[in-house]
Amino acid sequence: GDLLALGSGSDYTVFIDHLGIATLDMAFSPKAAQYGVYHSVYDSFTWMATEGDPNFSYHVAMAQVWGLVALRLAGSSESKVMPLPFNFTLQAEAISEYIRDAKSVLNATTPRQVLDFQPLERASAAFSEAAGAADAEARRLATSKAGTPQEIESLNERFALLERRFLLPSDQGLPGRKWFRHCLQAPGLYTGYAPKTLPGVYEAIRSRSWQLAQDQVRAAAERIAEAATFLSAGLESSGTGSEIVV
Repeated sequence: GDLLALGSGSDYTVFIDHLGIATLDMAFSPKAAQYGVYHSVYDSFTWMATEGDPNFSYHVAMAQVWGLVALRLAGSSESKVMPLPFNFTLQAEAISEYIRDAKSVLNATTPRQVLDFQPLERASAAFSEAAGAADAEARRLATSKAGTPQEIESLNERFALLERRFLLPSDQGLPGRKWFRHCLQAPGLYTGYAPKTLPGVYEAIRSRSWQLAQDQVRAAAERIAEAATFLSAGLESSGTGSEIVV
């Protein structure tokens, strides 16, 4: 399946976009047919029982998937405390992709080099290093008996709270809509529920507000660098414990 950025339009909106709580939304998406009755008078239990999922097979499958996710997050019966099964290397790769996408939008908007992406690139590199070290530490603690419960709990706390480090200050938020505070993703201003990554940078580029775009580059870089520092705290194998200049 595909793991994509979240936008809005569901109950998870406040958790990821405003509170910075790691969020997952899962769905089965038909490739051929479209869910044409969405939000219409025909969007009913009768339609679902006769047309959408007559045997409720997909409902059962999704309940099983969510159940397995809950069990995996709860840990193993062999140990009372296990590292949370998060993969921050994938998140680091996604952030790098977000930066490449922002550059592509800029190149499609103007031929001039009007923005300096170096702060974002430095912060992204620092987060990638911290993510690799954190993932390695999680694997070590999960496969050996050397780690103490206190070490695992400390790592899990950083894993659980990391997403909040991507939030912009509450008195600022994204330009023109400070309720949305996540610097990595938000619904686009003109895309309905659909997400845009590095939304502060993206929307400023689209409006050709170059100074605002540069300010948003630096704001996002600061949050990503802070996330790298937070994630690497206490990890001897990571060199990102010192101050990261963005």
